[in-house]
This record gives sequence, structure tokens and C-alpha cells, in this order.
Amino acid sequence: MMPNAVNLKKAFDMDGLPFLERMKISLGSAALSSGSPPHRSKDATVMLSLLWHKQSVVRYSASLALSGGDGDNFYSPRYGNFAASLLRHLHGSDRSYSDSIEEQRARVETALQNLLEQVSSDIRGMGNMHYSFLGGSLYLALLGTCRDAVESVRRLQLSSAHEGLCSILWTLYQRNVARRLDHKDLEYLVQSIGYALSTLPPGEIEVYWNGLSYAEHARRRALIKALPWLESPQSLPYILKALPDQPVYVSLQIIASLGRLGDIRAMPALIALSENKSRQIRQGAQISVSHILKANRVGPAATLLRPAFDDNDGDKSLLRPPIANHHNMQDLLRILPEDCDA
Repeated sequence: MMPNAVNLKKAFDMDGLPFLERMKISLGSAALSSGSPPHRSKDATVMLSLLWHKQSVVRYSASLALSGGDGDNFYSPRYGNFAASLLRHLHGSDRSYSDSIEEQRARVETALQNLLEQVSSDIRGMGNMHYSFLGGSLYLALLGTCRDAVESVRRLQLSSAHEGLCSILWTLYQRNVARRLDHKDLEYLVQSIGYALSTLPPGEIEVYWNGLSYAEHARRRALIKALPWLESPQSLPYILKALPDQPVYVSLQIIASLGRLGDIRAMPALIALSENKSRQIRQGAQISVSHILKANRVGPAATLLRPAFDDNDGDKSLLRPPIANHHNMQDLLRILPEDCDA
């Protein structure tokens, strides 16, 4: 299982993190957590500038804040070397500081892209590891670093880094790697990648959409795992474009996604698939059609047991009104015929 976050408030005090920088990191992390575009947030911009601070503890804390946290409870694993790896990629060839916000963001973006490529390569190397590697700290460090890098891309909303996310997703489902991963860790990382892709505009993740039509079917089956997180009205044209000429498994995933979207624009494609020669595809298309019809059905808001009347309509109508003009309770009893024995 992935390690939980730890409270680093005392660690900050011991490491001598200045109070002002701690507040800047806290505000910047909160700004990234809000979901608003980071380039429009002054607090997020200030926190990024701390990655070039003269004190190493400030640079390290700002790096941890990219992947989550609020200044007191940072998203920092007990294992993993995300902060050190990011700073190494960030300052590897150029340690100079730039006052340009655009240049700072571009350098952080490039560093995260390189880090994602490194993580993908390291995960791919797991296929050559002995199974005892799974119980070691290197395994946890590798997955922890991967998790933090993906979270940083999501929080910073870096569309240009989505190619690295797709590369990691494909690597995770290579046979010799997938069988060495704990299934819960695999599921968690796939969810994180899908969530990160969902924060990016659909028109800016063309590598993902093109990957769904890749010549190698194994790559399509790996990338389709993130599709449930990309079900938005803006993604519909790209999903429909990826639908033709797919293997059955991928087709079923796309058809189910169209059904969950509930967009009436997907009806022509699904109706055509309802006559497909594959029984699984026909059934899946019919189910999705029914979901779309249900989502777009217009009907009465509610069916009342009795009609509603205005207050000026007099007596309310009951389900079974009493006999009119009978005030004697005996009149409501059943009258027996005269020739009937008592």
C-alpha cells in the first residue's frame, strides 16, 4: 500500500524553515488545491519562485508543496525522492534565477516532464527485478515518486506533460511490470493519472486521444483505463473519433463511456453499433442507448395520488370521497335487502 502523508510541522521547525517562507508555501499550496489556473494565482507564482531560494530547506519544502499540502500537513511520503529529483532536474544545467514568471513556469514544466520520463523508465526497469524487490523500500520510493510527480502535474495543470502521463500509464500495464505491482498500487496510480488528465483541456491532450488509435492494441488497452475520468461534454468529439476500428474490449469501454456521458449526440454512432456482428458490442450499445434516453427523457415531475387544487377550489378531492349530503353515519352502512335474514 502507498504510504500515508506525514505531519511535517515539527520538521519545519527543526530544519529552521523561516515563518514568512512557510506562509508563502502554505498559501501557494492552497492556491494549487483550489483548482483555479495556477498562472493566474499570485500565491502559486510566489511559491514557484521559492524553488530558487538560497536556503535548501525552503527549496525542498516548496518542492513538496507542489504535490499537495497546506504548510503544516504536506503531502510528503516516508519513502520517495520526488523533491530531490525535481530539484536535480530543475537546477541540473542552469542554477540561475529568473524574475520572469513565464520562464520560471517553463523551467518547472520541463523539469517535471523529464522527471516523468525518468519515472517511466524506472518503472519499466521493474520488469527485470526479482520479486523480492516488491517488499523493499526501493519499490515504495519509486511508486511514491511517481505519485508525487503525477499530482504535481495535476495541480499545476501542465498540458504539455500529458505525454509523460500516457507513457507511465502504458508502462504500468506492460505484462512483466503489471505482475510485479500490487494491484491496489496499480489501481491507485491509474486513478491518479486519470484524474490528472481530467484537469487538462481535452483539446490539449492529443497524445492520449491518438494513443487510443495506436497500431499496437496493447497500448490502446492500457490507455483506455483512464477514459472514465475524461467523460465530459468537451471530450465527446474525441471519444467518438476513437470509436471506429477498435478491438472488442476497447470498443466496450468507449461505448460504456458514451452511455455514462448521456449526450444525445452519441446516439447515431450507438444505433449503428446496435447492429454490429459482435453480440457483446450490440448489447453494450443497446444499454448505452437506454442510458442516454433515460438521461434525456422529459416527463412529468411527479404523479400525484390526487389532483392539486388552488385554495379557492373549495373542498379537496379525496381518493375515495364520502357519499355527498349524508350526515348520518348510518347512511354510510350497507343496506341489506328486505328478504335477507338478519
